[in-house]
Amino acid sequence: MKELEHGQKVIINGRRGIVGTVQGDAKRYNEDPDVAKNRAIKNGHDLAWVNQEPAMLTSNVEYNKERNRSWENVVTLEHGERVLIEGDELFVKFNGNYSDMVDFVKEMK
Repeated sequence: MKELEHGQKVIINGRRGIVGTVQGDAKRYNEDPDVAKNRAIKNGHDLAWVNQEPAMLTSNVEYNKERNRSWENVVTLEHGERVLIEGDELFVKFNGNYSDMVDFVKEMK
C-alpha cells in the first residue's frame, strides 16, 4: 500500500497533481490539525484530495525542462487503489479531468 502525504506530487491517468489534506492545510495555517479533521468529519467534508497541476505557458525552455524533471519519479495512482494518508486507509476515486481530480474515500461504491 502506498503512503501519501500533504503536498506530495502524484500522477493519475497521465495527469499531474498535488495531494492535499485537511490536517496539512491546518498545519500550514497554524490551526490544530485534530480540531480541523474533526470539524471536516462533522461537516461531511473530504479529508484528502488531489488538485490537478495548473497549465502554464512559457517560452523559457530551461524552466520547462526543470519543471518536467521534478515530475519524473513521482507516485503513480490508479482509480480504486488503497492508500494510506495520515493514518487513514482510503481508496483513490478519480473524478475526471477537473481541478479537484481525485477524492480519497473510505469505501468505493
